[in-house]
This record gives sequence, C-alpha cells and structure tokens, in this order.
Amino acid sequence: MDYLEKMPQLMLTLHIACCGFEDLVWQDIQVSNNISMHELAQAVLDSLKIKDLSNYTIVSAGEKFTGYEQNGARTSDSKKFTMADLYLGKGDSFWLEAGCHEFNITIVAAAATRATDFSDSPKVISKSSGSLEDAQRLIDLEFPD
Repeated sequence: MDYLEKMPQLMLTLHIACCGFEDLVWQDIQVSNNISMHELAQAVLDSLKIKDLSNYTIVSAGEKFTGYEQNGARTSDSKKFTMADLYLGKGDSFWLEAGCHEFNITIVAAAATRATDFSDSPKVISKSSGSLEDAQRLIDLEFPD
C-alpha cells in the first residue's frame, strides 16, 4: 500500500482576492504550510477586518472545511487539517467563503526555510488600498434599495 509522504515544512505566499473586486480588494500573506485551515481562515478574515471570524467555509478540490456545523452538509473540521494536508503547490488555488464575500486564494510561492522564519507567520506582506467597505459601496451604487 502506498502512503503519501509527509509534506516538508514550507513558507507559502498566498494571494487573496475578493471575487468580483480582484483589483480593489486583495492582499498577499505568508503562512507556514503547517497552519491549520481554521488558523488560516482566522488570519485572512481578521486581516480583512471581517468581524465574524467563526462563519467561514474553505473549499478545496470539492472538500469543505469549516469551524461550524453546516445544516447537515458534509464538512471537515478546519481545526484538524493543515495547509500541508491539501497537498497544494505553486499556482494551485482554493476558495474562502465568509458572510456575503468569496475569496480566491492562490499559492504564488512555496519555499523551504529555516524554522526561525516561521515565528512571525502568518503575516500580511502587501495589500491593496481598497477595502470590503469600498466594494460594498460599489454594490450599493449598482443595486440601490
């Protein structure tokens, strides 16, 4: 029986873009691939100033990871799985759904580094000047009540 090799510890650079507003709301963050899916979601939502950090779903290759029960839908506990468990590489992407927003997350770099380089992970390394509030204003202009 063949077993998957354990992924080496890597520093991942992720590009996160708000779907429909990719040029307005985006950021690049660095995380260790041993970060749990829950910790990743919390870091992304917090950095985007989304107040409810508990309501999210990460979707990768048809698998859903969430921190809460989803009306009987099959999901995986995001605290039990790490980025390394997904076996994703440079150029691969997945989705994060939170509230009324959806984010495309793409791995733009993956590199082996010294263990000390992981101490300040996750960290935002660049971001757009736009915000989710700016995106909401555009939606409100397009679709007034």
